[in-house]
Amino acid sequence: MMAGMADVARGEIFLDPARQAEYDTEGYTTLPLLTPDEVAALLEGYAALVPEADEEHIAFDFTRDDRSVMDGVARLLQPLFAEKVPQHFVDHRAVFWTFVIKPAGPHSEMALHDDRTYVEEQHGRACTVWVPLVDTGPELDNGYLCVVPGSHTVLPAASGTNVPNWFEPYDEYLRERSIGVAVPAGTALIYDSKTLHWSPPNRSDAVRPALAVAVVPAHAPLVHVVGEGLHHRRVYAVDEEFFVRYHPTLVEGGMPDGYELVREYDEPRVSATPEEVAAALGADEAPVPTHEVTAPVPRVYRPGEDEGGPDGTDGDGRDEAPEPAVAPDPSPPPAPPAWRVAASRAKRRLLRR
Repeated sequence: MMAGMADVARGEIFLDPARQAEYDTEGYTTLPLLTPDEVAALLEGYAALVPEADEEHIAFDFTRDDRSVMDGVARLLQPLFAEKVPQHFVDHRAVFWTFVIKPAGPHSEMALHDDRTYVEEQHGRACTVWVPLVDTGPELDNGYLCVVPGSHTVLPAASGTNVPNWFEPYDEYLRERSIGVAVPAGTALIYDSKTLHWSPPNRSDAVRPALAVAVVPAHAPLVHVVGEGLHHRRVYAVDEEFFVRYHPTLVEGGMPDGYELVREYDEPRVSATPEEVAAALGADEAPVPTHEVTAPVPRVYRPGEDEGGPDGTDGDGRDEAPEPAVAPDPSPPPAPPAWRVAASRAKRRLLRR
């Protein structure tokens, strides 16, 4: 099974062979994607679309009650990525878009997670294109992204609504072996949907805006996976509009009508051995699991509830992992949102041309 998983990971994704090799081995790569003018235009477009920003919690557009925001985000990003994807990818398309606005403060840490299953393994695998709209990195300490190299090869289990996370018993071990990636504004950090990643709190004094886009093989059917208990899975055929119309945990009552149940199956393995985890990460020391993987308590989103984020993610993702308890921050309130200030400056600069 691990050999088959590696074969999927080695599928042709990038036009650049060197970038492909890095992605196959590490589970992520970076590439310059947006020009400064494109970054400025996105900041301005988003400020017009979402005039009010949450000054305490991360804002993910795809978790909003008001689904018209996701429609606006799609209209803003879809044409741009229809142009950008063919410049770097081999026969792929973008299918999901969201902004991720991360305020300054201690409540902005995101848990370790992978991203949802967009296509089934026999058709390839999705990747997330994460693009900060300001410079990010460990030295700036502004909510940069951390990835776990090699983690995309551990276990080919699906991700989705109410699906258990194989990696939770190894959380601390995996985080300790993650790498904080410095990503300049407009550069894309691209990672496999199964590459584990997380994000520390934004400890700077300014908001960190970013966007996340899911890219899949062009001809692969889109799916959404719903778990039942520890092993049972239902796979539904969906389209791009599904990700615009519905919160990732779905509304009360489960999967909406009109989406075909493609198949049901039992996931044979929902956990990895310590030896498999260590081998995938190239580590000498195997982890000690803190507990066994258990079936998650079914989470059903009801409009009006505290939305949280998408699976503990800093990108597109599944159901949000619980936010860690953090003591109240006694520091002064953060400065005005940097992305909105940058948008205003960009608009003035463009008008002077």
